[in-house]
Amino acid sequence: TPATERQPEDSARAPLAHGGQVLALVSGKGAPGTTTLAIGLAAALGHQDSRVVLVDSDLRGGGVAPYLDLDPRRGLIGLTVGPTTDEVVGAELQEASGFRVLAGIERPEMRDRVTSEQLVTALAVLREQFQLTIVDVGQSLPGVASDAANTAVRSSDQVLVITTADLAGLWNARHCLRHLQESLGSPRERLGLVINRHAGRHEYGAAEVERALGVRVMATVPDDRKAAMRAARDQLPLIAVGGSAARQVAALADEL
Repeated sequence: TPATERQPEDSARAPLAHGGQVLALVSGKGAPGTTTLAIGLAAALGHQDSRVVLVDSDLRGGGVAPYLDLDPRRGLIGLTVGPTTDEVVGAELQEASGFRVLAGIERPEMRDRVTSEQLVTALAVLREQFQLTIVDVGQSLPGVASDAANTAVRSSDQVLVITTADLAGLWNARHCLRHLQESLGSPRERLGLVINRHAGRHEYGAAEVERALGVRVMATVPDDRKAAMRAARDQLPLIAVGGSAARQVAALADEL
């Protein structure tokens, strides 16, 4: 990997070695439902009496705050006005359904205000306070992900690539995996796949996807549009409305 790709995140190449775990959710091009799954996982794990925090680090414009009807003026943007101390990070957290949230930025043009150093410091603070920090990174691709988003991936103990099981989705997932391994230095053993919105026998199955992409499929979440629409309408995590997709998200939480 060229040195110029690594320099902005030299302090965050590897996961921090103490405290709780950090799990990043990423995707390739498109919208395979990364934010919906991140919120669902946070809620499922929070209901298991784990201390969980969800960080929206998709700096193209975060979707967690509007999804959960949280205050968009609190979150990452509050870390940009001074030192990123424990007290500052704590003041920017908001309560959700059994977990805490560090909301993202409202508009993509604000992305350059959040630096890699601020984000990695915030993640270090959250590691000390929570058993699990889930980071919604969004698209992890060269030329798309910000330096700060790449920092979040490098600071994670495990990375889940969210994909659909159609040809276009798997092609995008392959590009994402290549970026993670070749540009960000993520070892294969730290990577996993989650197939989302699976349409049954009309799409590739987990075994076929594993053979094609060379990464373990940790869950296959079925397409449950009624439940997804109800969750979005009521601004609730997917697991709160039940259904086949919610059951698979809960099973993934059990495994994690």
